[in-house]
Order: sequence, then structure tokens, then C-alpha cells
Amino acid sequence: MRQPPRAVVLLVFAVGLSLSLVYLQSLFDRADEKKALNAVLTYVPGGGLRSIGDALLFAGPAPQCAATFVSRLRGELDVTCAMKPGAPDARFRVVLGAPAPVPLEPNAQRLLDGLLPAR
Repeated sequence: MRQPPRAVVLLVFAVGLSLSLVYLQSLFDRADEKKALNAVLTYVPGGGLRSIGDALLFAGPAPQCAATFVSRLRGELDVTCAMKPGAPDARFRVVLGAPAPVPLEPNAQRLLDGLLPAR
């Protein structure tokens, strides 16, 4: 029985390796998306009593939030949370490992400002 040509063996190996790397990257991406969502929903501003997730639950039905990558290299994601029907979404920028999410729109800033105690 003849052995397959070396080029075919290398091609099959390269394809298998590529598919494995794509699968691994998708696992890391999903984990980073979960971390970003958790960072936004559990963030309590300094001096505040409630988290962003609490405020979103108080504003209406269960919040629908989604994370999208801005930069995989820097671990930077945008998290968009749907508010009440008809209200604009709240968008935050999350850099994994940073202390706080950054509001990207006035609606998100108003949400954060509402969590701080009145002075």
C-alpha cells in the first residue's frame, strides 16, 4: 500500500490545526463577552447603593444586553443594554481589567448618574 504524498498530509494537518485555533478563539471570545456583561451589570459607582443591573431591572422588563468586540487584542468591548421599549439603548465601553465601564451615550451617563446618592 502506498503512503499519501507528504503535501496532502501537511495540508490535512494545517487544516486541522486551523480549525482547532478557530474553535479555541471562539471559546475565549465567549468568556470575554460574559466578563464584559458581568462588569457592566454588577458595577456600582463609588458611593452608589445599586448596580447598573439593578437600575436596568428597576427601569422595566429584564434587561437584554449584548457585548460586541471593539478590539480583541486590548480586550475592549461595547456592551449595549436595551432599556424600556421606545427608550434609547444604554451603551458602555468595557476594557477587561479596567475598574469601571465607560458610558458611551448620554442615556448611559444618565443611568449612572441616577445610581449616585443625591447631594
